[in-house]
Amino acid sequence: MLSDDNSGIFWGLLGLIVLVLSGVGISLAMDKRSHASRSNATVQTVIGYDREKLDALRLRLAAKRERYDAETSGLVAKASELREVTAKLDAGAARITDLKHALETAVAGIATMETTYKAYAADYRRQAWQKAAGEQVASIQLRSGRRYEKVVIQRVTPAGLEITYAEGRARIDAADLDASWQDRLQWSREERLAVLAQERKDSDSLASRPVESSPPAPPVVTPPVPVPDAPPPVDLASPEVAKLRADLLAWNLKVSTLQSQYLEASNQARGNSPSVPGKLETWESRRLRLQKDLNQAQLGQAQARAKLQIAAPLDPALSPPAR
Repeated sequence: MLSDDNSGIFWGLLGLIVLVLSGVGISLAMDKRSHASRSNATVQTVIGYDREKLDALRLRLAAKRERYDAETSGLVAKASELREVTAKLDAGAARITDLKHALETAVAGIATMETTYKAYAADYRRQAWQKAAGEQVASIQLRSGRRYEKVVIQRVTPAGLEITYAEGRARIDAADLDASWQDRLQWSREERLAVLAQERKDSDSLASRPVESSPPAPPVVTPPVPVPDAPPPVDLASPEVAKLRADLLAWNLKVSTLQSQYLEASNQARGNSPSVPGKLETWESRRLRLQKDLNQAQLGQAQARAKLQIAAPLDPALSPPAR
């Protein structure tokens, strides 16, 4: 009987303990759930705050990007303009260099042509003077109106002509002759004046000397003036003349070709096509290159023409050069 009571107490206590433990477990579970709920709410709050912060940062980034674009758009335009100006300056500097080179070439060419022309002019005048000596002229009329009949030119001098004519001998000042004689015999005014001044000086010097008594001088017999032979005619078929003629014709052809190419390049450089088709070259650079080549070719043409004029003044190839 007593053992049954103890058994009931035991089971009662055990049930009580189970109930207590169950309550404690339920309480812990509810507390954990409550804590989890609070943690979730905290996390959601933090996420919301971070989202707002992220949105604010995005707005600031958009504003700064807009401000950056506004500030840099002008700089980009200025940078593009600066590149264009720099390209134009480089092109201008290159053109100035080419023009300086062309000018130097032209100056050197002019100096060479002047030297060649002076040599040609001196040789031409010498031949003209030699050819005129001994020439018979029906009459020569001076600018003053005086006329000499049956004239034979004895000698051409820097001051004029020394002639014989129907009534004797005479000396004609070059300035008294008309333009046809001037063009033919190519007198130099400076040289003529210098010769006349020297003759006056010599005459004044002789006049100032004291006269000495002396027996009369025998009559002076003037020997006949020898007439120089005219220069032999030039053989236009000689190898030397043929070579000079071929050189001039080759230069004429080259100058004509370069002039056509230069004209085409100049027209294209002003057009809408900047580059030469199939070439890594612009029309402007091609124009400048052809201009340089044309200047050199024209110099060679002038030199070849002057050489042929000296060797054969009447050669048929001496037509006006191509321009």
